[in-house]
Amino acid sequence: MSEEVLRGYHYTNPRAYNSMEDGYTYGWKGLLPIKRFISFGEGNSLPEEAYLGTVQGLLEPEPSSWKQNPEFPNLWACFLGKFC
Repeated sequence: MSEEVLRGYHYTNPRAYNSMEDGYTYGWKGLLPIKRFISFGEGNSLPEEAYLGTVQGLLEPEPSSWKQNPEFPNLWACFLGKFC
């Protein structure tokens, strides 16, 4: 019987990657949620949690639903530009 393996993919910049390899990111152990999901001043009626830092992960390295999205054709480029 084989076990199913769940893989997650996290995109980051070289400085943060090197820090994670050393065990610390900006002085903290592990992934540090720095980037905000929603920028301040956007979505004014959202709860406070929407403005906190996040750590994003994907279940595929390059999801086709993001790369070839007819409604949001620039979604993948925007994601990589904002988080990497």
